[in-house]
Amino acid sequence: MHLTLRGALLLTGLLAWGCGKQNEGERCDFNGSANEDCASGLVCVPAADLLDNATDRCCPPEGKDPSDDRCIRSGGTGGTGGTGGTGGGAGGTGGGTGGSAGGSGSGGSAGSAGSGGGGDGGVACSHSSQCPGTLVCGPSGVCQPECLGNKDCAAPKTCNLQTNLCETPVADAGGD
Repeated sequence: MHLTLRGALLLTGLLAWGCGKQNEGERCDFNGSANEDCASGLVCVPAADLLDNATDRCCPPEGKDPSDDRCIRSGGTGGTGGTGGTGGGAGGTGGGTGGSAGGSGSGGSAGSAGSGGGGDGGVACSHSSQCPGTLVCGPSGVCQPECLGNKDCAAPKTCNLQTNLCETPVADAGGD
């Protein structure tokens, strides 16, 4: 009988623990008990509406800023475009990047190209393969020319100022 009573107490404890109200960022069941899982002032947000898209979570209602990053929604409006870049010897870099897109909003427009800048500059990237033409992905995550001067190239390469590409210098043939 002692074992049965112990089992009953354990089961009761587990059931009571499972019925507790969840705090911000904690899991809930949108299709099951929805907002009933969440503490007061929080709503159960479906995973598809959240940036991490991992699971349904208890979060502040739409329009209130969350204090837990797991409650950042994928919806919203985009930011504003960046400012134009500066011109350079052969087109320079273009404008800044646009704002990040929200799930139901749209991204901000790209910044205008800098004076003398090419229209291809200013494209957001994480890899050079995402950049048009001969542009490469720069350290700030924006497509840019490979070089603007010799200092931008690893030795022994030099910058071809017509193409803005690092090139290996052609050895002198030694003839007259």
